[in-house]
Amino acid sequence: MWRDTVANVLVHGETHRHPLDLFAAEQPRLKPLPVLPYDCAVVRPISANGCCHVLFDTNRYSVPPRYASQKLTLKLYPDQLLLFHHEILIATHLRTYDRLQKVTPPDPTQELLTHRKQARPEPAPDLPGVETSRQGLCSQAGRQAVQ
Repeated sequence: MWRDTVANVLVHGETHRHPLDLFAAEQPRLKPLPVLPYDCAVVRPISANGCCHVLFDTNRYSVPPRYASQKLTLKLYPDQLLLFHHEILIATHLRTYDRLQKVTPPDPTQELLTHRKQARPEPAPDLPGVETSRQGLCSQAGRQAVQ
């Protein structure tokens, strides 16, 4: 390699020593690298809009519906975005460098539909006697029962 055959065998202009000799003297004082890599993310506050998206670099990235209009934290990496709500990871997206893109998971409305079904239960099945009660109540009020 060029490093081993040229760079490390030349005499340095200021120190007047070989880089290999300098490295050998410094090596016992070097500390090991950290076990975990340094987190080089850019962290900034960001707000989700009412349509369940955050706007970053003209692109819209989705968040779960329960975080619409909430203040969030964005951790930005060169290849991805992480969105947090009170230090809880709520969404991860691959970062796009295109402009005016809408980045969403395959079916972002599924969770919203699940919540809506829980909020509005299905009508009760017809039970014997229910229809006659409805007709009786309507006749007391002077109206016809709606079928």
